[in-house]
Amino acid sequence: MDNNAKRYFPTDIWKPMPMVDHETLDMGLEGGEGTQWQLFIEFDPVEGKYAFMGTDVGGLYKSSDSGKTWTPATIGLTACGSTGTTFDPNNINRVINVGANSYPHEQNGLYLSTDCGETWKSVLPAAIAAYRDFRHQVAFDKSSYDEAIGGSAVVYWSREGAHGYNKHSDIHPALYRSFDGGETWQELPNSAQYGESILMVHPENGTLYLANENGLFASTDRADSFTRIFDGAVTSFDMIYTRPDSLYLTCRDGLYISDDAGKSFRRVRGENFPDYLPNFLRVSPANPDRMLLQDNRMDTSNGDQT
Repeated sequence: MDNNAKRYFPTDIWKPMPMVDHETLDMGLEGGEGTQWQLFIEFDPVEGKYAFMGTDVGGLYKSSDSGKTWTPATIGLTACGSTGTTFDPNNINRVINVGANSYPHEQNGLYLSTDCGETWKSVLPAAIAAYRDFRHQVAFDKSSYDEAIGGSAVVYWSREGAHGYNKHSDIHPALYRSFDGGETWQELPNSAQYGESILMVHPENGTLYLANENGLFASTDRADSFTRIFDGAVTSFDMIYTRPDSLYLTCRDGLYISDDAGKSFRRVRGENFPDYLPNFLRVSPANPDRMLLQDNRMDTSNGDQT
């Protein structure tokens, strides 16, 4: 507003109101929690400068300084919460986000940003909940670069199934695919078994890996068909861009590693490996010997604690 313009109402003057600052802390006021539960944090795969933090019912936050500070990033995002945010590795301005909430809502589903999260548009409304859904459920195929799109053409999404907190009546697990960078989507036929999965794509040859309670599957024809390459309930799965032929997954009986793109796996049973429900495995791309793993006991149906 022009400082010389006539002001008619006190609200003509605005100032930023942070969730908490030193002045309020000095007064003994801690401030609001702001974000509710954090569901999914993703850093851009190029420099790690940009990041998004989704929450269950508190919107989406963005960082432009590698996580030092965060601001809301909800322009055009009408879902109350957010999860599964994923950058296009060929163009980090292109981002897919999964709108979430405590209960199924038509404003949930997939959102696309072409300006690194400054604005969003709904591209696939879906009456999902995505409440407490921590999966890496969206994956761009880096090998599918399209100059006209200015990024990856092929993108996948594994829609939620019946997990812990999501037991509503209209559960519709499925696998979806886009050939235009996330602008339009197609539900693949007879793909219910591929819903509620963790998705990763080999950055060089485009192989799609899909992990769930039925095993680890691979597709070399862009999800037209799949081959099971690991039997057993997979509790978490990771693949790092610095070693794309190495696959890492967990089951209740240990950690399994493949160094040949899934042709064979070796079991690694390290000391103190959690044996209840190993989950949320993350492998450092800088040093694959460094891994982070959680023994997940967060299940309200039986009263377990994390």
